[in-house]
Amino acid sequence: MEHQRYHNQLRRFRRERCLTQKEVAEIMGLRNSAMISRWEKGTVLPETVNALKMAALYRSSVDVIYRDLRLSVMEKLIQREEVIKTRWEDHE
Repeated sequence: MEHQRYHNQLRRFRRERCLTQKEVAEIMGLRNSAMISRWEKGTVLPETVNALKMAALYRSSVDVIYRDLRLSVMEKLIQREEVIKTRWEDHE
């Protein structure tokens, strides 16, 4: 079974701010840097509050950090919307 990876820009933004994973974890109030590593690898998505904290720390926004995920979600929603609209049009 293949696990989904959530591509993101976390590592790039952290390096641009000249921070280590340990420093980011400390700033965010996390016990250690293990979650930062998982988030950067894309094996796990952060909870909303943590995503917002990182966006603030990196002087960016969540949708920029997770651009690929945002685009994928938008594409799927648009496809679903079109299916539903077609279904409704067929019933009129």
